[in-house]
Amino acid sequence: MVHVDERREANARRAANELVKSITSEHLSTSRSYDTSGPDPLENEPMSPVRRTFCLIVTFDLIFTFLLWIIYTQLTGQKIADAFEEQVANYSIQTSLFDVVLLSCGRFVILLLAYALFKLNHWWVIAISTTGTCAFLIAKVFLFSFSHNNASGFNDTLDYLVMITNFVIAWVETWFLDFKVFPGEKKLRYMLATGISERTPLLNAQVDRSGATPDSQRFYSPVSTPDGTGSDEEGDAKSIAENQGDSAGDVQVREYLELGRQVLDQVWHLYSTLDEWKLEEEKPNGDKIFSRTVAKLGKFYRAEGDIDCNTRVLYRELIENMHNSPSWNPTVVELRILQSLADNCEVLYNVVSEAAGGIISPRDFVSLRYHGQRNDILIAVGAAVTHPDAPVTSKYVRGENGPGGYLFQPIGDDRCHFIWIVNTNLKGWIPQYVIDQALSGVMLDYLKRVRERVKAIQ
Repeated sequence: MVHVDERREANARRAANELVKSITSEHLSTSRSYDTSGPDPLENEPMSPVRRTFCLIVTFDLIFTFLLWIIYTQLTGQKIADAFEEQVANYSIQTSLFDVVLLSCGRFVILLLAYALFKLNHWWVIAISTTGTCAFLIAKVFLFSFSHNNASGFNDTLDYLVMITNFVIAWVETWFLDFKVFPGEKKLRYMLATGISERTPLLNAQVDRSGATPDSQRFYSPVSTPDGTGSDEEGDAKSIAENQGDSAGDVQVREYLELGRQVLDQVWHLYSTLDEWKLEEEKPNGDKIFSRTVAKLGKFYRAEGDIDCNTRVLYRELIENMHNSPSWNPTVVELRILQSLADNCEVLYNVVSEAAGGIISPRDFVSLRYHGQRNDILIAVGAAVTHPDAPVTSKYVRGENGPGGYLFQPIGDDRCHFIWIVNTNLKGWIPQYVIDQALSGVMLDYLKRVRERVKAIQ
């Protein structure tokens, strides 16, 4: 037994040393994270499929516009040679539509040079080309003589069609580059640098207990340093392995438990580094909202407030009785347990109501929740996972929660310092300032409702 304790102590000391190295580095990372200031992982790779698709769209723009112009000249009764002489040799902005073709040609040259030859990763080139296209087309609408060919309204419709089509295609190119090419290549860079893929499991089946823990999530993963609770956490995984065998389901359960321990470490680190948080708002009653940005993870929010309630009672009401939360918290539409993995770990499904006056529509989340304790602080943490019992549906936008959770710090027997850390990706095309305002308001309202709930149960 003495040897076992010594070995555990040595492992804990070694893990602690690794954690110190990870949290004192310039940014939080894992063995699979990569430095964005270093060489581009795509620099020596062939053009990405999504960028090739963009180049095809630009090429289609030129060919389609030229073909549309030829069809236009044929329907107006002109021969190709006569059309070239009238609209090219004797060009006039009032009677010629060949300048629309030249507009597409200009976009073709500029965009392929910038994004195919030089492989730029910035939007400024397409912003200039789209702005120039819009400005020219708007000016042409005022100057063009739409009835110069004949008195019928049919050819007028063709004139409109040529211009509007060019306008729409220019904006389609802009949208595709900004919302498909750049995000897709960012994800591809991460995969190339970290060695993961879309099919990488939640966690690797084999965990390196020497300190570095494999991670296939988008979250950083400091090593597990359970501060005195390691034997209980390891016992959870061991009991499952011993009692249930090594089926695929049991491996998945162990992966979930390992992820829970990693997220607990992440949240504990975030809690322990208060000096790195920026105070966003403070209420007269002492409630505070902090924020910070973590590399590779995004923006975190932290709400703090003192609750006049015993810590264990508050923990039991908010965590153990969380299925009752829709009855007193109107922001929660639905909350249920999909799967209980261990006494301190389960997979949850919850739906939250709309926010910011309806700008943010209802979202649903599938999260792993893991319970633990550090010193005298009770902790319940969570992070996004997938589960077969909760597939993505068209009814809700599926959001993703990053590492976050609740911390309950005792202040005497009947008072608790309550902390809520949130990192969430709401998905959709929501401006960041709307998310910032909505989350701050939701978190402050939650503290208010927690106090109201405490009064109701006492």
